[in-house]
Formats: sequence, C-alpha cells, structure tokens
Amino acid sequence: MFDDEKEKPDRRTFVKAMVVAGAAAMTAGTLASFRSVFPPPVVAKEGLATFLYFKPPGNLRPPDPENDLWFSARVGEVAKASDFTVWRGAPVLWRALLDEEGKVVTGTGLPAIILRVDPTFLEVEPVPGYLQGKYPEGFNPTTDNGLVILFDKCVHLCCNPGWRLEQIKGDWQVPWKMTPQGMDPVFCVCHGSQYDPTSIVWDYYPNKAVYYMGAKRVRGPATRALPAIPASVNDAGEVEGQFTYPQWYTHCD
Repeated sequence: MFDDEKEKPDRRTFVKAMVVAGAAAMTAGTLASFRSVFPPPVVAKEGLATFLYFKPPGNLRPPDPENDLWFSARVGEVAKASDFTVWRGAPVLWRALLDEEGKVVTGTGLPAIILRVDPTFLEVEPVPGYLQGKYPEGFNPTTDNGLVILFDKCVHLCCNPGWRLEQIKGDWQVPWKMTPQGMDPVFCVCHGSQYDPTSIVWDYYPNKAVYYMGAKRVRGPATRALPAIPASVNDAGEVEGQFTYPQWYTHCD
C-alpha cells in the first residue's frame, strides 16, 4: 500500500488516525439519528386562506375527550368563527392544497390552532415605536372578539403543541389569567413548553432577524413566543388567515 518505508505511518500516528476517523463516524451517525427525531420542515404553499379542521395523528389524551375533541366530526371542513364559543379550540390546517376530489394534498398546509379566549382576559401588546415603520400602528393579530390563531410549531424543536389535546400533569405552571376559569395554556407534550394564548406579545427570532407577534412563552425550554396568525372573518363567516408576514413562520425551515 505504501511505496516505501518512509511513507508508512508509525503505530502512534496510525492509532491516532483511527481514533479520529472513528469519532467522526460516530458523530455523523449521532447527528443523523438526532435529526431523525425532528419533524420534517413545514413549507408554506399557495393554498387556501381558510382553515380546515384537522385531527393530529397519534393517541390523543385530552382532559375532557367528549368536549375537547368536538372537531373530530368536522375534519376537512372549513372553520367558521361561529364554531368557537369562549374557551373552545381546535387544530386546523392553513394554506392547504386540495386535489380534484377536494381532499387535502398530503404534505401541504401549515398546522395551526384556533382558539377563542375570554376577551376580558385578552391582552395585546401595542406595536413598539421601533417597529412603526414595519408594522401599522394599532396592528392586532386577533379577531372577532377573542379569536386567536397560532402557528402550531413549537419554537423549541418544532413539535406540535396543541391546546387541550393532552393532559398536563405534574407541577406544570399554568398562566394565572386562565387559572380562575380552569383553562390550560397551549402545551407542547414533547418537552413541556407552554404559551399563554391570552397574552399576545412582540418577540424576536434572532436566526432570521424577525420581529413578530405571538402567544407569550410562560414555561421553557422554549425561549420566546409562539407565532400568531393575523386573521379576519369573511362574509360567509369563515376564518381566513392573512399571509402578510410569511417570515413569522420560518423557524422550522
């Protein structure tokens, strides 16, 4: 293998090279395995402005199955503002594409949560002065008397948090404003991050240098707010999301 004796590595050099190569291989294998636990990136596509009811996969364990899974019979239907009484929420798909049969094309759509909070508890942080040039004065992503729509991708590791789809056990902190009414925060079952949908604040995503509005982070390991989706209600009473700020939903790209 070597042309002459001078090219042969001594034993120490050979062992060192093998250790380095082995470490590199283990690192590559570990990274590959680690990446595999992450959900695939979500790609926004030119789909429907409306929201379609969606039932997440897996075995859901909500606190009150009969009431919390009310949307199960409406999967695929367009969400209307009138469907949501106070403290009623549901998982939905936004900007999904439909095939010729009117079914959602697999892999399209952004996961979201629609939730009507008690408007007397809702607090929306005003636009800071340093953002007046980027966002209009008085900008408010909520609509229709307490209707809040959130991008359902945790800012920690991009799991799908959900609202009342899993029981919150242990000593998890509950936002004080919802405690008197016995309601839960938006809760990520993967690692326990929690967000308060009654507190919409401005936050900053440093990786993309983006200022955005979202549900305030109240417990880690997430370190910032869960992005909100500005929306309106059309003449048919359907909730429509405004894709004015697509950069708000790029943390899982």
